[in-house]
Amino acid sequence: MVWEVSLNSRLTRKMELAGRSGAAHVRSPWIAGCLMMLVGVFPVDATSQPLDERLKPLAALVGVWDTEDRYETSSGTGVERGIRTCRPVLMGRHIECVTHAPRRAGGEREYRFYFSYDEQRRSLILLQFWSDVAGFSVTTITPAPDAASLDLRAAPQLLPDGRERRSRGTLTFESPGRLVWTGQANMSSDPPDLWRAVFREVSTRRP
Repeated sequence: MVWEVSLNSRLTRKMELAGRSGAAHVRSPWIAGCLMMLVGVFPVDATSQPLDERLKPLAALVGVWDTEDRYETSSGTGVERGIRTCRPVLMGRHIECVTHAPRRAGGEREYRFYFSYDEQRRSLILLQFWSDVAGFSVTTITPAPDAASLDLRAAPQLLPDGRERRSRGTLTFESPGRLVWTGQANMSSDPPDLWRAVFREVSTRRP
């Protein structure tokens, strides 16, 4: 999931393109407080926490996954492979997914997804944070009627060059052991119906 400062977790290493499924960046004291709360110390037995009923459409995310993210930027294509662990946290009110992946330049990066239910929006949402970029992203989630996939959308984002970027994605539950997350992007300089593919991530559940 690599976005150009947008949905998914791939936001920084491609500030022009850069996961885990639209993103809008926000900086405020409220957000700082939420981040401190979310990335705090969680109980070791967090996976045993009962999941909030409103998060049941996302229950299949819980587990340990091997991820392979194939992405495209203006400078070419790339592949990032990592390990993602998803579990209920904060008394089951959120699903936290932590991903560790090596960087092409060396070292490792970490990024975290928090799947939650927003009372104000009356919608499922995804918050994303990265170790290699400042800020975060917010995505609205709409489950398909058959619950086999999730539609992910972000508010338009204003880029430094004055253009707006719109992002959308689909996370498909292909089987209990396989997830496929794809992302697309549209710039205000593009025709409104032109949505280019920017990433395809396949996650395989570990035994």
